[in-house]
Amino acid sequence: MRRFVYLILIIGFCETILAADSSEHHVQPLPTIPFRDELVKLDHFGDATCEEFLARMDNAIINANSNPKSQLFVFVYEGRQSEWQYDRKTGKSVTRLVLPQVGLAKARINSMDAYLELKSNATNFVFVEGGLRENFEVEIYVVPPDSRIPSPSPSLKSIKYRKGKPQGFCLGCC
Repeated sequence: MRRFVYLILIIGFCETILAADSSEHHVQPLPTIPFRDELVKLDHFGDATCEEFLARMDNAIINANSNPKSQLFVFVYEGRQSEWQYDRKTGKSVTRLVLPQVGLAKARINSMDAYLELKSNATNFVFVEGGLRENFEVEIYVVPPDSRIPSPSPSLKSIKYRKGKPQGFCLGCC
């Protein structure tokens, strides 16, 4: 009889330990955001490689499709951007910040719009040239129906530009 009681106690103790242990180490998956009545910042990024950009746009498309009544506002701010250069002396690639080119935000918006046309029929994206910031940035907000519309928040009034034609995120696909 005692062995039976001890066995029940041990099993109960193990279940308690396992329950406590699993709750402490439980990893929450990233949600596809079921939005409330207020706007939510879905993403915020600066310079991105082509692969990073495509992954972020795929995430935005998924959220746009899961919230078809909401609008996604995409603010694109012009600012300094990263440029990769090959250093002949060291034989390594080096990143440095360079001045933007006139029309950078518009070129990146065109790139995003082209990718949306290629991958999705989502019509609830609104692209806005947000103005100037110290560095190039993109902000994506999900705005449910009857919620306040976000406004851009530039941090600079003017910036120097460099010569040249701006490019989108990816040279080959969009």
